[in-house]
Amino acid sequence: MTVSMKKIVLDVVQTMELLGLDSAGLSSAVRNQGLPAFRLAGEVKFRYSDVEEWIGKRAKNDSIVDETDEELLRLIGVSIERAAMRADIPKSTVEFDNLISGHTMPEFSGTNSSKPLKTQLESGDNGSIVSPHCEKAASNQDNAPDAQSKIPLVIDELDSSDDFLLLFNCFSIKFAVFDALLRVAPSVNPDSEAFNLLEATIKDLGLNIGDYASLKKKLIQFPGKWVKVADTSNPFSGRAKVIVSNDKMTAYLLLSAIDEKTHIALADIEEALSAENIVEGIDMDTARHLVENQLFGQLAVIAQGTKPTPGENARIEYKFDIEKTISPKAIESGRVDFKNLDGITNVKTGDVLAVKSEASPGSPGKDVRGNIIDAPSGNDVLMLPGDNVVVSEDGLELSASADGNVFMRADRVNVNNVYIVPGDVDYSCGSIDFAGLVIIRGSVREGFSVSADSNIFINDGVEGASVESRNGDISIRLGVQGQNKAVLKAAGNITAKYINQATVEAGGDVSTQEAIMLSNIKAAGSIKAVGSKGCIIGGNLFAQNAIEAVSLGSDSHTKTFLTLEMLDDETNAPVRITLNKKKNSIESEVKKLSAEIERIKKRIDKKNPEKKLIQSAAELTKKLKRLEKEKTACYEEVNSFNSRFGLSGTRHIKALDMIYPQVIINIEGNKLRIENNQRRATFCCDVEDNHAIICRES
Repeated sequence: MTVSMKKIVLDVVQTMELLGLDSAGLSSAVRNQGLPAFRLAGEVKFRYSDVEEWIGKRAKNDSIVDETDEELLRLIGVSIERAAMRADIPKSTVEFDNLISGHTMPEFSGTNSSKPLKTQLESGDNGSIVSPHCEKAASNQDNAPDAQSKIPLVIDELDSSDDFLLLFNCFSIKFAVFDALLRVAPSVNPDSEAFNLLEATIKDLGLNIGDYASLKKKLIQFPGKWVKVADTSNPFSGRAKVIVSNDKMTAYLLLSAIDEKTHIALADIEEALSAENIVEGIDMDTARHLVENQLFGQLAVIAQGTKPTPGENARIEYKFDIEKTISPKAIESGRVDFKNLDGITNVKTGDVLAVKSEASPGSPGKDVRGNIIDAPSGNDVLMLPGDNVVVSEDGLELSASADGNVFMRADRVNVNNVYIVPGDVDYSCGSIDFAGLVIIRGSVREGFSVSADSNIFINDGVEGASVESRNGDISIRLGVQGQNKAVLKAAGNITAKYINQATVEAGGDVSTQEAIMLSNIKAAGSIKAVGSKGCIIGGNLFAQNAIEAVSLGSDSHTKTFLTLEMLDDETNAPVRITLNKKKNSIESEVKKLSAEIERIKKRIDKKNPEKKLIQSAAELTKKLKRLEKEKTACYEEVNSFNSRFGLSGTRHIKALDMIYPQVIINIEGNKLRIENNQRRATFCCDVEDNHAIICRES
């Protein structure tokens, strides 16, 4: 392109063509060699008259007439090489923009290891705004932008000299004479938090980028390429400059050179830090690295404040599974037990259900100027008690105030001491083990079990199932169809409409309205079937107080074993017999000791007593006193037993209507087999004669 001599103002391309310089040479001419330039409408412009005058001065001052042949040949060679590089200089501003969008331009290149630092400065190569915490980011030259793009981009690799100062492990920023350029590593995620940090850093540097969202989009569109982000004034002043971020948590350091003789020492950096009152978190290793390598134009993080550490939030540690759901229980061999769905978490009164750790205060931080930054304390959290749950005095523990199932409801810890099954105990809910009271609206189906610490109420019946109340009663509105599989145990009483082919054990009474058939029943109290249809047919029944029914046995002569006795826990013998034996044994020992003491007393000479006899008499007397106390306690125990169960008639086996043959009665070891039908008979033991069973009319 031929520049018209009538033009007053020249653009960059026209000036490069007029002077025969590439962009690096033009940049050096402006920065170091006094070529006048100015900014117009955001572009660099030149007055033709200024360029002409500058050329005249350079031609006069830099004449090569006096150069040696050797130097002249070298200069000519360099000029030929550079002229070849300029062969494709565009003929318009649009073409110029398109060219640099797809080609590396010398003034935009980073640190070039093929050229010495001085040459780089002369050609306008400047460093990057970077961070001391870096990982090398590889460039991606395969993603060249479209040739018609109006975004000024150049391809440039991140060489090893950039590694030390890469910003947020993702970005590189650098300054040309009048431009700020930015490049993003190809591997950066568009949603990375680093983009937010970059925006804050750009603001800290005072770069006017306009719409950051548009800039981010360009950076993501052209990874690994340099993107012009802002016009800048000439940042090169020949000194160490400290820039403090807006939040005063970061201090940047820029070393700049005005010519190849510029040298900055560590003392200059220390002075710049002192001038900005930077006292906290200074990175002297980075400072020394910059000085030792004279890394001009590279903005590095030279100091970082200490961020405040927020206090930890209050936490609640629950001592139970707050998300527990009903699910099958795994058993051996990888099988699953669908009858045990493990849907209940039992707790006892006083059990700790939740523990709260209080919120802690935070640790204050400091900015780079040493100012204290307060830290927020952790947030509190509410620990809310629900039903049957109490809070400790210090407010840090929740405990159960009742036995039952613990669970979460509406963010509150609750303990339910009543467990209600709306239907049957079957595969829909699984077997039950509960620490409180259980109410079952339906039946307990075959193969399932119900256990509870308190009472159990069953509205329908029990099939071949297991039911146990560890501390209460069992009440069954309908009957027990045991199928020789059902087992019922209760610490208290057991009541049902009927019991058929079941094993029953009660700490109190067992009673039915109708039949007890072919069952094994043991009761610490009485066994009674006294409804209008009450009968006991077959089986083996054991009671401590009484056995009663409308009829005992059957007209088909079914063998029915009825036993009345209270067994001693130690001897497993009837209690009455055990107590009598104990009483008789103590009485006999007391009698023997009394006689022995009297015999010794008679042998003692009152005038000259023998010491050994006196000592023996004293020891025996002491033993006798102990036996007298045991005798008194045993008498009280016998009297209490007789008062409770009577001497005769109180402990009995009774048929209100009929007792049939093959009913075998056993009262405290005394046995009687019924051979003939008898009506309204009552059987009891004659305590005066333990071998006799008395029968009288009911």
